[in-house]
Amino acid sequence: PWSAPEDGSQWMAFAYHDPRTDEAIALVFRRETAANDTFVLRLPFLADEKTYIVTDDNRPDASRRLTGAALRAGFEVKLANPRTSALFRIVL
Repeated sequence: PWSAPEDGSQWMAFAYHDPRTDEAIALVFRRETAANDTFVLRLPFLADEKTYIVTDDNRPDASRRLTGAALRAGFEVKLANPRTSALFRIVL
C-alpha cells in the first residue's frame, strides 16, 4: 500500500519479484505516526504450491518456511517502534 508522503499514519510496503528465479524482496516501513505495531504483508505474485524461505534481515536466525498460498494470504510483520523498517528476502 502506498500513501501520500505527508500521511505518516500508514504503513508502506514495496516488493520486487524476479519471475526468472521466482524469488523476491519486500521492504516494509512503519511510518512515524502509524498506531498499529503489526501489518499484514501479502505477496500475490508467488506460486501457491511452492514453499519459500522468508528471512527478515533484522532477524536472520528466525527464517520461516511458508507456502506461496500462505504468502498470498499474508503474514504478520511486527515493528515495535515507529520510523522503523524490515527487509524480507523470499527464496525457494
